Amino acid sequence: MALELHMHPLSSYCWKVLIALYELGAPFEPVTVNLGDPEARAAFRSLSPFCKIPALRDTGRGAEVFETSIIIEYLDQNYPGPARLIPDEAEQALEVRLWDRVFDLNLHNVFQQIIGDRLRGGALAGPIPHARPVDRAEEGEAQQAAIDVRGKRQRLDQPAEALLVGSAPAVEAALQALALHVK
Repeated sequence: MALELHMHPLSSYCWKVLIALYELGAPFEPVTVNLGDPEARAAFRSLSPFCKIPALRDTGRGAEVFETSIIIEYLDQNYPGPARLIPDEAEQALEVRLWDRVFDLNLHNVFQQIIGDRLRGGALAGPIPHARPVDRAEEGEAQQAAIDVRGKRQRLDQPAEALLVGSAPAVEAALQALALHVK
């Protein structure tokens, strides 16, 4: 298979790329990465220099792509599906990229810390390298800010689907769940 997605099922960053692959209908092979295994980590580092998942290997084009948002743009350009993930119109494309950054910096990072906290509270107890402890007040503030930004930026004459990359219904459901969690 031409596309290999090197990933871990608990990473929300991998979920973003999975949504893009499914939306585009691009066939791929998932490759689960175990960053806890020193040999697997070293092998993965040759594909992803910062050793962060996900990473994409496209054997058909001889390309290796890392960083979630760049992978999604690469897929959108090289494996077009029924609808573009990033609009051709510049202003709409900027809006999609804004939401991509809002989710990455203010939601995905918090979710990944929460998942890591919960996993490490059990059998995998131990600190996450280079991570700071989860601040629950900060977590709620970040979630509320993302909800507020969405409310301010959503144009009344445009549906959410026109502004968000990937599966808009899934994003809308996540925002509603966050709104309930914050209250």
